[in-house]
Amino acid sequence: MHLVLRSDTAIGQRSFRKPAARAVIISILHRWAKRYGIKIYKYSVNSNHLHLAIQATNRRLLQNFLRVFAGQLAIALIKMWKASPLKVWSTRIYTRIIASFDRPFAILLRYIDQNILEAGGTIQYKPRPTNKSQKRY
Repeated sequence: MHLVLRSDTAIGQRSFRKPAARAVIISILHRWAKRYGIKIYKYSVNSNHLHLAIQATNRRLLQNFLRVFAGQLAIALIKMWKASPLKVWSTRIYTRIIASFDRPFAILLRYIDQNILEAGGTIQYKPRPTNKSQKRY
């Protein structure tokens, strides 16, 4: 499954790429994934969004993971930013089921790799199609 969590609040000093924010994100991700039996294949921490390639054993555990991970991460970020309560997530979590571990899964992993390289400044950001019908999974 491909997940994207996006934040319009994570800009400048609140970027997810700041070392402290990145450490909090990774720690919370691994803690709750382990608790709910979520297998993490790959993730990318970008300046204002996260990409995850995961697998869940069942729907109930996935739903619980999504709810708790997003909530606990928002609480930790607000505390770290020393901000009054604000809306961390811009939209609902984007989810896309990847039906097979063949070509579609390989495309997803390459896409996340590209995000990792762009976020780290290794390669220049290349805008991607915004029309959902143009995405290739």
